[in-house]
Amino acid sequence: MTDSARHGFTLLEMLVAMTVFSIIVLTLFSTFRTFLSSSDLVNREIRRQERFQQGLQVITADLEQIFLPRLPRYHPPDFNETLDRFRFTATETRVDGQVFPQLQFASLNQLDLGPGYIHGVGRISYYIHGNGNRYDLHRSDRTFLTDHEPDPCTDPILIRDIRSFSLTFTDRQGNQHATWDSESRFFEYTVPAWITIDIMTAAEGDRAPVTTAVSIPVIRQVEE
Repeated sequence: MTDSARHGFTLLEMLVAMTVFSIIVLTLFSTFRTFLSSSDLVNREIRRQERFQQGLQVITADLEQIFLPRLPRYHPPDFNETLDRFRFTATETRVDGQVFPQLQFASLNQLDLGPGYIHGVGRISYYIHGNGNRYDLHRSDRTFLTDHEPDPCTDPILIRDIRSFSLTFTDRQGNQHATWDSESRFFEYTVPAWITIDIMTAAEGDRAPVTTAVSIPVIRQVEE
């Protein structure tokens, strides 16, 4: 038997081979962990965008189909006169120590509420309801034939786990307001020209706000 046939691996060669193999394995494992981490971030962002996208699409559709009677022209209410049922109001309300906007208006964008439901102009409300340690954005959709007030037990949740929610109303002169009342002379008895929506959730560590602006396509004609 020749010397080359009898030659095997020395202990040093085996240690070097094991070291190289370990370095390769650790490098691959580190790369795989980085890939998984990046994938988790991408999936989280996709879920976040999907969660906001659906809710913002509904809000945008509601606002773009705001209903205001055109004829006869709107007549501002006299003292003690019944307020216009198609009025656009935005107030601020305190929920568990935090201030959130509450929005109500008439819209043609009513959702399908089941068999026998008459589609038409509805009274849409958006409001925040506290649920334990979190806040949820609810959407109320009521027909004018009923007097039921918004009810978080029955109104669907549009966006869950709200961390912050704000609305900014821009009039036709470019002035911005935190509230609005179409029955007020201060707002010229009409609706905003633009509404800017800012939402941020607390779900899954999200801290990036989502902002969108909606143009209101109608304006009320006021009878002097």
